[in-house]
Amino acid sequence: MVFDTLYGQNGRFEASPQMVEGHTVENNGLLWKLRLREGLKWHDGEPVLARDCVASIPRWAARDAYGGTLMGATAEFSVLDDRIIQFRLKRPFPLPDALGKLGGYVAFILPERLADPDPAKIVTEIIGSGPFRYLAGERVSGARNVYERFPGYVPRPDGTTDVMAGPKLAHFDRVEWHTIPDAATAATALQTGEMDWWEQPTADLLPALRQHRDLPVELLDTIGFYAFRRPNHLQKPFNNPAFRRAVLGAINQADYMTATAGTDQSLWRDGVGFFLPGGPMDTTAGINALNPSVHAYLRGTGASGQWGWPDSPALEAMRTEWFNGVTGDAERTLGARMQAQAFQDVPYMPTGIFFQPTAHHRSLVDLPKMFALFYGVKRRPS
Repeated sequence: MVFDTLYGQNGRFEASPQMVEGHTVENNGLLWKLRLREGLKWHDGEPVLARDCVASIPRWAARDAYGGTLMGATAEFSVLDDRIIQFRLKRPFPLPDALGKLGGYVAFILPERLADPDPAKIVTEIIGSGPFRYLAGERVSGARNVYERFPGYVPRPDGTTDVMAGPKLAHFDRVEWHTIPDAATAATALQTGEMDWWEQPTADLLPALRQHRDLPVELLDTIGFYAFRRPNHLQKPFNNPAFRRAVLGAINQADYMTATAGTDQSLWRDGVGFFLPGGPMDTTAGINALNPSVHAYLRGTGASGQWGWPDSPALEAMRTEWFNGVTGDAERTLGARMQAQAFQDVPYMPTGIFFQPTAHHRSLVDLPKMFALFYGVKRRPS
């Protein structure tokens, strides 16, 4: 709502220009020049400049696995003028996919003065260039955040609004996000009209909500949430892959999913391997994959990696192989190899996929797919 990205991914995980007008690619894919759209402004009225982007991207890349790989493939990252950013790469790289990725850490662009290269330093002033601005003075800690439509925002003139891609059109002057810890209180607020939208209703209250004629319950995110257990690979007995394989064989995913999402089996799926269903790397076991670039948990970088510290040189080598540009049948074969290796090394233990429905008043239309966003949403005329 508040921040924007250079590229935006749609619901099919395709990246297209967002803050950038477009780009040119030269020198066999090693030289990229990205040109910002005209008229972009920060919420304090200052223009968005290329130097803001060059300050923001290393901050993001210091935390994000895909961003870190991008910077490792970059020989030079510089400003050519106020609107043009240049990447000089060491090897070809899917630049728009990295800069527009969803999930985990997103490559949001901040003003240069706020984009400290140390990601541990928290940004305390919320100034973005997105369709809504944050009203810090109306925040109630742990209870309410308030956003106001930014009249200076310039949406993309083309395309279709689709998750983070296309025009971001704000149809509401104000959005209030309330945090209500008690699920019964949240359900009552929705049923009485005090609230318009409950992002994540709990499974036990779904039957009551579905009986209300003015409260549609929908699955906007058909990809789902991937659930897993990750042991500490540095501590015995979990430093032994044979022990991890034994525990993996003892897990009943249906038990985990029932505890998480209830008995309605339309809201969860068991029999899940090391990749999320629905992506391009289909294996012979029928388990599909998102691109390895954003699959941060299927890493094997040991003590330098994420919590759990799994160490698997073979998985890391295959991830690097993917970045070299495998496609089609070779990509599917690589996915099968990675999954077979993961069943040997067990970097984590899959426990299933669950799907989080959302509930809202019938007057709201054009709700976005995947997760709660407030541009594109309209109120149906009464």
